[in-house]
Amino acid sequence: SYIVLTSAGSIVIDPSRHVKNYLEFTGARGSEIRMVIDTHAHADHISGGATLSQAAQARYFLHPFDAIHQMDALRARFQFEPLWDGKELELGGVTIRTIHTPGHTLDEISLLLNEKYLLTGDTLFIRSAGRPDLGGKGESWSHDMYATVFHRLLSVPATATVLPGHYSDLAEANDDGTFAARLDEVLKTNDLLRPRTEQEFVQHIMSSLPEFPKQYVDIKRINLGLHPADEEKQSELELGKNACALAKHNRENLGQSTSQGVPVTSVSFDKELDVRGAKCPMPIVKARKEVLGLTTGQVLKVISTDPGSMLDFQGWAKMAQNIELVNQEISRDDGGKDLYIHFVRRSA
Repeated sequence: SYIVLTSAGSIVIDPSRHVKNYLEFTGARGSEIRMVIDTHAHADHISGGATLSQAAQARYFLHPFDAIHQMDALRARFQFEPLWDGKELELGGVTIRTIHTPGHTLDEISLLLNEKYLLTGDTLFIRSAGRPDLGGKGESWSHDMYATVFHRLLSVPATATVLPGHYSDLAEANDDGTFAARLDEVLKTNDLLRPRTEQEFVQHIMSSLPEFPKQYVDIKRINLGLHPADEEKQSELELGKNACALAKHNRENLGQSTSQGVPVTSVSFDKELDVRGAKCPMPIVKARKEVLGLTTGQVLKVISTDPGSMLDFQGWAKMAQNIELVNQEISRDDGGKDLYIHFVRRSA
């Protein structure tokens, strides 16, 4: 998510379902949320776009064709203002130009702020790009992705800073924990964007797609207001059943730790890192730096208050070659606040 603070209010882009965080952040700065924008109808997490716009009484924007569930052919059941290619929004001296960048979804958009900052959503990342198969049309949308990254983005100044919606590797982070780079640098270093014919590009994309997560179909239904879901169901869809079962078990058995749902007495560790209060991706960024100082076999204990860190550390463990996620626990501090604890072992 991104928040743009202007002299006339705030613009929130791609908010998560935890809308309270955005209201508190802008409220603490005396800024009212005036606009909420989703770059696309998300499938990998529950969006807070429609909910936040209602809570803040703000205008909500989305590309109209992305407000259609591609597998059900059903339209979104909430109100929004359409964002077409080339449309501009202005607020407090900030101008946002809409760029149609399909590929990850049928009609995803990217947003160019004051010709300086390019918010690419799930279209383009620092070292990769969004997968094109989440609408069940991987090969067709791969052709759209090719046109986007090799043609449509050429309208953007090469010096613009790319601000992506995701990262594929923690090594992409800058020293301050941000994931950002100039567009010309991304075009040079992103292996996906090296010169290829369109057919070679499509073949490369289709051969490297991971397994399709079935829960993404329901997540997109929820994001379009087509399917109601309570907090427990939303967490289960985002984190997976195993992670949610672990969280529920821990909350019902505070003071105990678990390993795959089985109570254990403790996990020994060699170093502790307290990142309470830090938001994603800083818990991972800081932990990654600490792990580099460990020797093989040593364990780092990380204490976080960010619920998203549960999934972040699992993802890190799957991607990284030098660490193993030994255990995760949910406990509670003296003030009753949930603590998310991770034990990471350096394996190489």
